[in-house]
Amino acid sequence: MDGSVEDQVLRLTRLALESGLDGVVCSAREAPLLRGAVGGSAVLVTPGIRLEQGASMHDDQRRTLSPAEAWRPAATTW
Repeated sequence: MDGSVEDQVLRLTRLALESGLDGVVCSAREAPLLRGAVGGSAVLVTPGIRLEQGASMHDDQRRTLSPAEAWRPAATTW
């Protein structure tokens, strides 16, 4: 692959939306990037949100965020 992870995430998200999908499943770490790039109409599902209750809560995914970290104005469109 050429480019950064962010470039790849943007490319694949744009491809999904251009193909007619309503949104994508993405890391909460990329949600602000995607929200800025594709606007508020795309659905962004971020399953990697975990409470700060020890390492065992993070074993299922590597790129997790706490609710406080994920709750940023750029990540939401409320």
